Amino acid sequence: MTETATPLKVLIVEDSEDDARLLLRELRRGGYAPEPARVDSAAAMRAALADRTWDIIVSDYMIPGFGGLEALAIAKESGLDLPFILLSNKASEETLVEAMRAGATDFLMKDRLDRLGPVVKRELIDAAARRDLKQAQFEWRTAFDAVQDAIFIHDAEFRIVRANVAYAALGGLPVAQVAGKRYWEVFPKRAGPLPGCRSVTATGGMVEERIDCPDGTTYASRAFSVKGVPGKAPFSVHVIQDITERNRVQEALARSEKHFRALLEHASDLVAVVDANGLITYISPSVRQLGGYETDELMGRSYLELTHPEDAPGAANRYAELIRSPGALRKTHFRFRRKDGSWILLESVARNALADPLIAGVVINARDVTERERAERRTAALLQLSVAAQAIDVETLLRQGLDTMQQLTGSAIGFLHFVSEDQTQVELAVWSTDTLAHYFQAEFDRHYPIAAAGIWADCVRLKQPVVVNDYATAAGIKVLPQGHAELRRFISVPVIEDERVRMIVGVGNAADAYGNGDVETIRLFSQDLYSLVQRRRAEEQVKLHLTQLQAAFMRTVEVATNLSEMRDPYTAGHERRVADIAAAIGAALGLDAHRLEGLRIAGLLHDVGKITVPAEILVKPGRLTPIELELVQSHARASYDVLKDVQFPWPVAEVALQHHERMDGSGYPQGLKGDQIRLEARILAVADVVEAMASHRPYRPGLGIAAALAEIERGKGSAYDTAVADACLKLFRETDYTIPT
Repeated sequence: MTETATPLKVLIVEDSEDDARLLLRELRRGGYAPEPARVDSAAAMRAALADRTWDIIVSDYMIPGFGGLEALAIAKESGLDLPFILLSNKASEETLVEAMRAGATDFLMKDRLDRLGPVVKRELIDAAARRDLKQAQFEWRTAFDAVQDAIFIHDAEFRIVRANVAYAALGGLPVAQVAGKRYWEVFPKRAGPLPGCRSVTATGGMVEERIDCPDGTTYASRAFSVKGVPGKAPFSVHVIQDITERNRVQEALARSEKHFRALLEHASDLVAVVDANGLITYISPSVRQLGGYETDELMGRSYLELTHPEDAPGAANRYAELIRSPGALRKTHFRFRRKDGSWILLESVARNALADPLIAGVVINARDVTERERAERRTAALLQLSVAAQAIDVETLLRQGLDTMQQLTGSAIGFLHFVSEDQTQVELAVWSTDTLAHYFQAEFDRHYPIAAAGIWADCVRLKQPVVVNDYATAAGIKVLPQGHAELRRFISVPVIEDERVRMIVGVGNAADAYGNGDVETIRLFSQDLYSLVQRRRAEEQVKLHLTQLQAAFMRTVEVATNLSEMRDPYTAGHERRVADIAAAIGAALGLDAHRLEGLRIAGLLHDVGKITVPAEILVKPGRLTPIELELVQSHARASYDVLKDVQFPWPVAEVALQHHERMDGSGYPQGLKGDQIRLEARILAVADVVEAMASHRPYRPGLGIAAALAEIERGKGSAYDTAVADACLKLFRETDYTIPT
């Protein structure tokens, strides 16, 4: 097998492994890299067909208990259109005929296996051709049925060969029941063929006829002769259109002659034909609406005259390439100059039909996608602004949004105001970046009454967009502060919510006159910008509330800590210091910020249960009796009982309950061991011991940090978690950490 071998998924129906290996050897010699599977029963074959896809099936004709024809039947019932090659040591003519009738694509004698490679190649090519043909037939049928006009094809006997759904509907029949009928039995109902249809069938050509139905509807029928190969009967194609309303008073022949041109020239898309020199030889009347031209104004002119100078070089290169490729098709976008000097963006498809004597040019179909392109740019810009909004303040968000609207409309200035609840005052929120940098030097109050505002504020008064393309001649208030940029044209658009104008966005001084597309761009973008601002303000309010709640929560924790310290003034600050030490150890162990916060809270509250221990025991300077010691040790359970019903986002109550547990089970109150103890409780246990030993107590002076660390080192792995102990020792000995005062 060479590197250029063609992969081939082949299903081999064969009971002999040796014969199967011979087949694979011949396939490899033929230039294939087979991916085989061998089956020798009906069940195995069905399983193989269901399990994966195959390129080809090669089957022995004779297999004990399972023949090639049965395998062929299974392949056919699967619905897969696969090449099926039968192999046999000997075969009669009857065998070959039977196999081919059953659907085998080829038959090969086993003593001629050297022909297997070429046969497979041919069958694969034929199979690909069949698939392409089926796809083409499907696409043709889909397109045929998608045509709204009624179309049918009949033979020389006027029997319907094919018809689309629209034609079958005229006859009130399903399309499957139309074929084979003489068309006058379906539509139009009459005693025989249309008069002109006889002529078309006999002599060829095309004829147009008018069909007047009893119900008052009128149809135009166009019949075309389609000649077959020499010696075959001709076919005719009929296209039937309802012309009841538009063409009631016209002659049938005159109406039909104009119909094809009407389909083209009444379309909103632009159709043009350009010769090999780039000169316009035909342009559809839609150019009036699209560009403001009459058709005769453009005949004989170069299409490059109507192309934007920046787009013209690329357009010329593409056109030169297109005319060198007969039948080729090119898709592109270019800016088209309207008669008024403005530019629109066209999406075009050009096909080289120079070789067609009826056209002798390049056919260009184009449509105006200016608004679509604006919408895409607007959507992209809004998405970008939405992402940026998460990281900028509201004023910056407003300015960036205004800058974007200015750019989308090609404007030189931009402004944005908010409107008061009573709709009487406006507040200048931001000017665009370009306005501040290049145009604006005026000084005036940010708040002023709408009644005194210029004509740009008519959008508030009218609650609708205002467009002025000649400010000098526009009627209305024209009061501009001294130093204000010269105003030539502008758009001002209100953003309305709950029937009140909430915000005004304006842009001005574009190079060209503003149109509906510019208004729509500002209207949609400003609404989305307002929604972003409102959402951002709401988010900031939520953040403020969360900050306030967090502060209140921490104050509550501090109150609980203070109450505990009031009961045991000799250990004042113990909970805070334990919390700090525990948080430092947790950070060294890699706990995330949320978990560290929970560890700190647990440290602050772990001894809250001491409020249940008599104060005289807590401050007793001498050794405690067993009963007193038991009372002191009960504070862990008491802390849990106090905290268990509080809905913390962390296991604070469980950590408080377990902070005197030890890894070897020697702790209290539950005698937990190892991983039965929460990690936070293991950390708190070490921090609690370090702080307690290093600090003064009523019954002894402070032992110092060295003694405390020695205790942690002594109990590492038995009383205390090894990783926690190591982190604590490293914290104090290698990072210069000290217990906070």
